[in-house]
Amino acid sequence: MLSKIKRFSDVYHDTLSPRGEWPQICIGGICGLLSWPLPDHQARHLLALAGDNGVVPADKLCILNDAAWSKFLVRDQFEVLRNKIGGWSNAWHTRAVFSHLVVDDVGSAAALQAPRSDNNFGSLLIELPSAYGGGDLSYPHSADQKRQKAVAPEAARITVTLFDTKLSSAPITSVVLVYSLVIRRPVARPTQEAAIAALSRLAQASPLEYIACIQDETLGNELSFAALDAIDTTLVDVLVATGVFDVALVSFQRRFLSEPQVDSMDSDVVSPTLPPFENRVDRFVLHPACALHADGLIGLNADAFPARHRMYHRDDYPCPAKAVLFWPKHCRVFLLGFNTVLSLLQATVDDQTDADMVGCATARDLVALILPLFELHRQERHTTTSKATSDARYASIFGRLLLQIHAMDLVTRFVRDVIVVSSVTTITDVATYVHACLLQCGWSVLQMAFSGLLARWRVSDAMQLLSSLAGVALDPVCPPLAQPFAREFLKASWHALLPRLKSSEPTNTIEFASNCILLDWYVDEHAPNLPSGKWLSARLPPAMIVAVDAFCYPRHRHIDAA
Repeated sequence: MLSKIKRFSDVYHDTLSPRGEWPQICIGGICGLLSWPLPDHQARHLLALAGDNGVVPADKLCILNDAAWSKFLVRDQFEVLRNKIGGWSNAWHTRAVFSHLVVDDVGSAAALQAPRSDNNFGSLLIELPSAYGGGDLSYPHSADQKRQKAVAPEAARITVTLFDTKLSSAPITSVVLVYSLVIRRPVARPTQEAAIAALSRLAQASPLEYIACIQDETLGNELSFAALDAIDTTLVDVLVATGVFDVALVSFQRRFLSEPQVDSMDSDVVSPTLPPFENRVDRFVLHPACALHADGLIGLNADAFPARHRMYHRDDYPCPAKAVLFWPKHCRVFLLGFNTVLSLLQATVDDQTDADMVGCATARDLVALILPLFELHRQERHTTTSKATSDARYASIFGRLLLQIHAMDLVTRFVRDVIVVSSVTTITDVATYVHACLLQCGWSVLQMAFSGLLARWRVSDAMQLLSSLAGVALDPVCPPLAQPFAREFLKASWHALLPRLKSSEPTNTIEFASNCILLDWYVDEHAPNLPSGKWLSARLPPAMIVAVDAFCYPRHRHIDAA
């Protein structure tokens, strides 16, 4: 029967009005929840994240109210859909599995179909409210070409298509959630060995910012694993048996409300009742098999662990009195905090034989777990401000230890994405460290990472670093870079920085102009005459070298005549 229904061509669509709230979607790289209708700035960010195909996969986003939203789809929509779509049997146990989000501005309908598999037969599309009109869908049905008009501005629509329906679209203007319609087949209960293997794979593959949370309450006020029921006890035992998860029983902070909150504009309107427990852990007990310092659990949000800085955590998150939390062991460093984990790393670098490496086999493994901690707490990658995160001082300590471990790939990530000038890390300190990285790794290894650093730094700081490395700075902040053909590296870096000069607002215009002139003089006049200034010098005549440079590095008018 499933193979037969896959050959059907049918479409059903209707307006959509959820009784509760729209899906609360958060996506890494976008602050806060997506709003409906989608504002312009979020639409631009979505398009940038989605890339050329206009798709954001399910594993790159989170629907915070997924349980309530899925219940609405199944309870209020499936019965109607069964009656409207030809060949959909009421006897089938059908569910909708979220596949991806589409924000398509090029008119291709390929992304509006769920990927095919053995047990799915169609797609369910949710077009969410948009501030704009446009985006007609066309489909063949009953030997005729039908057109489904675009959803009206600030309205929503549900559409169901079978797999033999060939969609085409005008450029859409709203976000579309794409679900796969799946027939549920009997599933054999997994063995304990299979469950352990599956959970172990999950621990290795899951992003660091996700955490599993079982929200089942236990009786009484005591936090005790012995008080868990049989099902939760079995799951906890399996998690511990994997050897890759930490497990804890936690309680959440009780909310104290003296009286119902009333809207000041209308005394008859009472605000929605908040859950009795706040979304903050206030007590915990670790499983006896998990030996670690986990004081960092206190105050964490259950829906944003361990990335406590995320903007999408909510005070109205429906927390129970107590719950079982578990997380991959490679997330342990998030609970320890910078001060503790860097002390452990220092001890590991000094003597790896007796050091506590938080379950890691080598110092390099420990460094690989600490580095994402800085990446989570950093500012936006391409910021032009000189203010660093509050953890910049720890970054300096970590950077020195990182060089001692000789992990070049991790040094590259650290230079590209983390290190920055701030109120607690002066440009002299940072430039000296960057110079040490270049000496140890070689400029050819760090060239791409150095370009990422220049894109994040304030222009005046980047120019001072470059002029110091070139040995022409009036006020140097680090020694010159004495490596073969360093002029090639510095010329490429200077050329990459030039487009940002026009939008720069230097606080010291004299120093700014001096660095511009000196860097131009260095790359054009001074460095080509150095014994090892240019690789091509021993291979091409000077006139040909000038032609190559002019082709690779077109001139920029970066200083106004005024």
